[in-house]
Amino acid sequence: MGDFVGVDPANLRELAVRLQRLHAVLARHGPAMQQKMQKWGSDLDFTVLPRLLDEALDDARDMEARAVRAYEVARHDTDERAAGRNSGAHRAAPGAVRLDWTATGHSGHQARHDAATLENAITAPDGGTGPDVAGSGGGAARHATDPGGTGPDASALRESLLRHRDDHAYLGAFWAEACPLALQAARSLARRAGAAVSGTGSTRSTGAGTVTGPMSREVFDPESAGILRALGSSLAAATQMRRGTGKDRRPLISDEVRAAVTGYEDPWSVAMLVKYGPGGKTWDSAFLAELTRAMLDAREAGAIDVPLPERTDANGARIAALRAEFDPVVAVMDRASENGRAARHVLGDPATGPRYAAMLVGDDWHTPGPPGERADLSGHAGDFLMASVSAGRGVTEDAKESAWAVVAIARAASAFTERRPEAVLPCGVRAALAFTADRYLPDLAAPRGRNEARLRGGDPPGSWTPHIDATDLARFLGHAFPDPADRDAFTARMDAHRRGGPGE
Repeated sequence: MGDFVGVDPANLRELAVRLQRLHAVLARHGPAMQQKMQKWGSDLDFTVLPRLLDEALDDARDMEARAVRAYEVARHDTDERAAGRNSGAHRAAPGAVRLDWTATGHSGHQARHDAATLENAITAPDGGTGPDVAGSGGGAARHATDPGGTGPDASALRESLLRHRDDHAYLGAFWAEACPLALQAARSLARRAGAAVSGTGSTRSTGAGTVTGPMSREVFDPESAGILRALGSSLAAATQMRRGTGKDRRPLISDEVRAAVTGYEDPWSVAMLVKYGPGGKTWDSAFLAELTRAMLDAREAGAIDVPLPERTDANGARIAALRAEFDPVVAVMDRASENGRAARHVLGDPATGPRYAAMLVGDDWHTPGPPGERADLSGHAGDFLMASVSAGRGVTEDAKESAWAVVAIARAASAFTERRPEAVLPCGVRAALAFTADRYLPDLAAPRGRNEARLRGGDPPGSWTPHIDATDLARFLGHAFPDPADRDAFTARMDAHRRGGPGE
């Protein structure tokens, strides 16, 4: 084809959608087709299938980029005609524009377009009449080229973010361009949802500005939740990707973007990207660990603000349930627990692990409010503690962090006893301490020294093992097994192990 051709933006968008469907069908059914053809003895060569899949994905992305550019040209022409300056240079026919077919723009252009769409989605006060973005048309152009308004724009944004999860160039460009917008997205979308449900909304002044409290059971409407899911999936993919090779290999997202995410002034808004994003295994473990530390620090400093309705005598239990469901620390900790290694990074660092273990081994894991209205969050803290000590035994770095996490947890339990000798830890935390004691029983039964993790002697050396001071161990077991009968039974198992009997 020639460089410039006459195209209809709507037709290009439809073609892009069909190409995306083609790729989806090939990806979904291609392997089954290959298996069946081979079963029937077909001599067709299916080795080209992966290449066809890649080409179909490239074609879909290129066509989407052309459609975006076509809408931009159409909008520009509309604005020029309205101002009386249009020369007709871009016009090919009524309803069509002239477009350079070879200049698809590829990933960088699409990323910038999606950043603009995101800005419109989170800043439009009514979710549909905000400033126009490239590809959707503005004013009269909106109705002429994309009559669906923000709904289709938001849908296209979600689809684009999900479609480009394996696109290095797109992810690098999008998060460099849109990071500040993405970080404030949850707060902005919750504010919009609250205003839509309550009319004027209930407002309160916070460190993050005036927040409109949503008056429905859900903090986000389905469209907003979809945007957050797509942003979370995109961020998770970006954290996993690397650029360069060998000694030059480094994370795809820059140190500046990483610092912006983990150090953002509104921890709740950041955490919602993780809550609505994919499971913990999909995230980079070091990134999740860094974000978990930031959330625990924010909780310790009292810097957490969940946008909720004002509490009344009638809605206390409902507010507690909402606060528990949308607690940012819990959201990030849960993903770190699912990841496993992220939890071990946090508690397995000999320098900083004890500090964070002390935050986790406590009796304040519940929502604020009167005792009858509090929601118990200790199960989430317990899951994190268990994940931190669940590495396979051996000489790996993961095993080392797991052993150091045991030391940090035991020290934290002992320190809790010193601070509050009569206090009882909540059930979720106690269960995690019992799990830790049972998992590391052979190590706890070994001769004790100072609190540390070290390689067991031998040639070759044995596994990384935790060593707990006798006083700290006794206090730790007192919390792990508050029932004296259970504690005596565990102590008997340790004694049997020391004697070489069937104590495990």
